[in-house]
Amino acid sequence: MTNFQSLGFENLRKTCDPARLGFKTTAEIEPTKILIGQDRALGALQFGTAIQRNGYNLFVIGGKGFGRHWAVGQFLEEQAKSQKQPDEWVYVNNFTMGRVPRALRLPPGTAKRLQKAMASLIDDLQTAIPSLFETDDYRNRARAINEEGRKHHDEDFEKLRKKAETLNIAIVRSPMGFGLAPVKDGSVIKPEDFKKLDKSEQERIEATIVELQKELEIVFRDIPTIEKTGATALAR
Repeated sequence: MTNFQSLGFENLRKTCDPARLGFKTTAEIEPTKILIGQDRALGALQFGTAIQRNGYNLFVIGGKGFGRHWAVGQFLEEQAKSQKQPDEWVYVNNFTMGRVPRALRLPPGTAKRLQKAMASLIDDLQTAIPSLFETDDYRNRARAINEEGRKHHDEDFEKLRKKAETLNIAIVRSPMGFGLAPVKDGSVIKPEDFKKLDKSEQERIEATIVELQKELEIVFRDIPTIEKTGATALAR
């Protein structure tokens, strides 16, 4: 028959005499910066961080509650103190290829300053740029450039109108835009009167209108180019 020995509650857990610790509270001691009882892991960290080549990584595993993230972080911070501080990299907009940003290499500690400076610049520009468009100088300059563009267009249009007039063709405005029509004795020929003309005369007039129509399209096709030239001049 097996004999059982009764245990008191004091035997159910391990105890530690606080007097043996040498301090009253943990505030009196410095936190450790090493992996206690993890000599092999510490050696692996030292070996891994000593490799000065790309493509090598450290993979840390361990049970929950061992503080591995904190311990490894502390180790790497100590190692970094003896290393040269690396340059910083930032990405900025590429105005030539918007989908391919440019990478800038900056001295240590300058990336944040650049970020703050750019944010400050944008704030200033958001206020300064709209105010520039409200000045009398800008309005007068814009008006002069626009009038110059319209002047060139009006001159081209007037030249074509006079040319058509010498060929007995009128440039007429309609709800659909501008068109060309034959003229006789200063008046536009009505469709029913046009049909009464000789076939050869009709063909001559139609051929003339076709050629003038091409020139008219060129005059109005140049309007976007004139506007773009004006916008470019205004931006300078």
